[in-house]
Amino acid sequence: MVDDRDLQLLLLLEEDSRQAWRRIARLLGVSEATVYLRVRKLTEQGILEGYSIKVNPERLGLGACVYVIIKVRADKHKTVKEKLSRTKYIYEAYEISGSYHFLAKITAPTYQDAADIVDEIMAMDGVLEVLSFPVMRKVRASPGLIKDYIDWSNEGGRARAGGHRRA
Repeated sequence: MVDDRDLQLLLLLEEDSRQAWRRIARLLGVSEATVYLRVRKLTEQGILEGYSIKVNPERLGLGACVYVIIKVRADKHKTVKEKLSRTKYIYEAYEISGSYHFLAKITAPTYQDAADIVDEIMAMDGVLEVLSFPVMRKVRASPGLIKDYIDWSNEGGRARAGGHRRA
């Protein structure tokens, strides 16, 4: 079960996972041992999966972002899924339901490079249709899942962690 203190701990880690546990303990008003035990519990429950960094793709020279939805023949679903998982510049890929079977996010140096990846996907055996959506500009980038979760919960949102109750 996740309680409000766990959410505050996750929020602090989401904001800066490199900060010292001593600082987190001080901010939460608990001991370092409590922070350690809660982090271990959240990890064992699969809620906390690891620590990461946030990288700006444009600063790395990856200025083109294109989303694609892909329709495939049923007998080639597994083959296409495996190829997508290994395709250069596909940053994220998901199986989806509905008329299309996959959603992929291409993050490439240029839009020409992204177009080449779209061509590569269209040439995959079993691909029936590809719709591409080049990103013109970012409208919203969440400060983090936990921040949004807390905000939504406080606004009467439906999302709730197991056992979490609004104060």
